[in-house]
Amino acid sequence: MNLITFRELENILLTAMKTPTMSIKYVSRETGIGQSGLYKWVNGYNRISPDNADILLNWLKDVRPDVLEAAILIYTKGANGNE
Repeated sequence: MNLITFRELENILLTAMKTPTMSIKYVSRETGIGQSGLYKWVNGYNRISPDNADILLNWLKDVRPDVLEAAILIYTKGANGNE
């Protein structure tokens, strides 16, 4: 079992949010997370709460596993310097 830190999870979720098929409006509508909070988080003005990170992670697992898998791959390659 590979455990990751909250910061790593947050970076994976940010990577997912920055994929071309995702938009703040779409994610907000689908998850119930406020658009303003998502915008501030994606643009680096604040951090995501653990509760909202859970909501986003579970939504990605259930609805957009393709985006989550791609984000994990992109983040992992970037973290290992294999870009």
